[in-house]
Amino acid sequence: MTFTLAGPVDTHHDIARFTWHLAPAGAAEPVAVGFDVVKADDGRLSAVYGFLDKEPTAS
Repeated sequence: MTFTLAGPVDTHHDIARFTWHLAPAGAAEPVAVGFDVVKADDGRLSAVYGFLDKEPTAS
């Protein structure tokens, strides 16, 4: 499984938001899609909030 960035990273001061896809290498469709919001303090990540927009389905 590989995470790939799915668009531009939005930033405002010390906050960033980005969408990602999770898929097997070479797959046409991701098995999971989500976005993360991160906060940085003094150049280091101090918080990460993750959200799932598409979850893998059980087989």
